[in-house]
Amino acid sequence: MGHELEWRQPEVLSRFYQLTDNGREIATLRFESSCGSLATGECGQARWTFKRTGFLSPKISVREAGSETNIALFTAGWMGSGWVVFSSGRRYHLRHTNFGAPNGRSKLRTGPLR
Repeated sequence: MGHELEWRQPEVLSRFYQLTDNGREIATLRFESSCGSLATGECGQARWTFKRTGFLSPKISVREAGSETNIALFTAGWMGSGWVVFSSGRRYHLRHTNFGAPNGRSKLRTGPLR
């Protein structure tokens, strides 16, 4: 069984998000510019960059901050759900449990696939 995590956007017009687990902030995501697709995520002392590419078939590459090597790739599916595949081969399916919530929140259910 997976965890139910929740992305929160504290201010609707900001490009800053908090990932929470049972209401406790566990990570943040901040876009580098107001219209760019590069973001930096932080969880504890760890930092990663996220870069979106593509329009009709979007993908998001994940790298350790300062590195040029992808450690994961998220491929979006219908309504923003999709798959994260790590360089180790481990795969996770992410899906919305309340897509389009008016309060700036989006819940994701995660779980490993063998």
